[in-house]
Amino acid sequence: MLNEWRPNIWLVLELVIVVCVLYALFSSLYSTYLIYNRSEGMELNDVYFASLNFIEEDNENHAPYDSIHSPETDYALLLANLRSNPYVEVVGGGSPNSLPYLYNYWGTQIEIPQKGDRTRLQYQVNKRQMSPDMLRVLRIHGVDGQSPDELAELIAKGDIIISDRDYHNDPSEAKVDDFLGKDVYFYKDSLQTHHVGAIAYGMRRSDFEPMWSGNLYMNINFSDIKYVGIRVKPGTGHLFAESLSESDMQVGNLYLSDLKSIEDMRYSAQIEKYQDIRNKIIFAVFVLMVIFLGFLGSFWFRTQQRASEIAIRKVSGASDRAIYTRFFGEGMILLAVSIVLALPLIYGLSKTEMPGGWTLDVTQTATAGICTVLILAILIVAGIYAPALKATRIDIAEVLKNE
Repeated sequence: MLNEWRPNIWLVLELVIVVCVLYALFSSLYSTYLIYNRSEGMELNDVYFASLNFIEEDNENHAPYDSIHSPETDYALLLANLRSNPYVEVVGGGSPNSLPYLYNYWGTQIEIPQKGDRTRLQYQVNKRQMSPDMLRVLRIHGVDGQSPDELAELIAKGDIIISDRDYHNDPSEAKVDDFLGKDVYFYKDSLQTHHVGAIAYGMRRSDFEPMWSGNLYMNINFSDIKYVGIRVKPGTGHLFAESLSESDMQVGNLYLSDLKSIEDMRYSAQIEKYQDIRNKIIFAVFVLMVIFLGFLGSFWFRTQQRASEIAIRKVSGASDRAIYTRFFGEGMILLAVSIVLALPLIYGLSKTEMPGGWTLDVTQTATAGICTVLILAILIVAGIYAPALKATRIDIAEVLKNE
C-alpha cells in the first residue's frame, strides 16, 4: 500500500466525497421514511371525496325554496341517497381543511383562561371542521384507545378534540396533555370557551410532511360544508363509482362533483415527492456503481502489477484465504481512513435540517451513518472480489518464468 500511495490518495479522496454524498442521500431518504412511518391513527383506504356545490339563485336551473324545502333539506336528502347505496358504509361532510392531501392550513391558538398574572398556556393548532360522521369516514382514533364512534359523539355534543404535533423544541412550551379535559378559548376570542374532550391522532397534510402544529377537530356548521366524504365497503370502490346515478349526485340545488378516491388525491398531491425519492434512489445507485467499478478497475490493475509478488507468496506457502484477506484488508483500510477524514463533514451534515423539515437525532444519525458504511463496505468487497479471485488462480510457473 505504501508503494501505491499515489493511487491510494485518489481513492481515499474519492471515498471521502462519496461517503459524504451517500450519507446526505441516505439521511434524506431515512428522514422521509421516518416521517412517512409516523402516520397512524387513521384509516384512509376505501374513501372517496366529492365537492359540494350550490346552484345560485341567478342560475336558470335554480329551484326556488318554500317553507318545506331548504338547502339543509337538500343536503340531508343527498346524504340519505348516498347512504342507501349498497356499497357505502358512512357519509360525512366537512370544510376544505377537513380533508387530507389538500395542503390547507387554518392556524389558530387555543388558550386556557388564567387568573391574575399567571402565564397563559397556548397551543398552536390546525383547525379542521367536520361533521361527526367525517371522523367515522376517516376512522380517526383517540390516543387513549377511543374509537371513531366515541370521538364522533364528543364533537356532536360540542366538545373539541386536539392532537399532538411532531416537534417540541422548547421544553417549557405547553404540551397537548395540558389541555385535556380543560375549557379553552381560541386566540383573541375569549367570549366563548370549548371543552377539550379527547386527544386523537393528527391528520397530516401529506404523508411526507411533519405536523408542525397540533390538529383541532370540531363540529361544522352547514354553511361551511364544502366537501362530502364517503367510506365504501372494502374492495368495492370501483363498484360504488359505477353504481352512482345522476339522482345520487344531485338533490334540489345541491350537487356533487369531482368525485375522487383517496388514492388519486394522495398520488396527485405527492407526485413531486415520489419523483424526488425516485431521483435520489437512482442517483445513489449510480454513485454506488461508480464506486464498484472504481475498485474493480483499480484492484484489477493492481493484480497485474503484483503478479510476481503474489506468485512468490504462494510459493512461500500463502493460502488463497491469505490472498483474499490481503486484498480485502486494503479496501477496508482505505474505507476506514476515508471515514475518519469525512467525520467533520458528516457531523456538519447531521446538524442540517433534512428535506421535509425533519432533523435526525443521535440514534437516527448513527443509523444513517452505519447504513452508509455497510453499503460502501459491501460494494468495495464486491469490487475487489473478482481481482482477488484472479490473484489466487495465477499460473505461478508462468509468472516466475516471465520475471
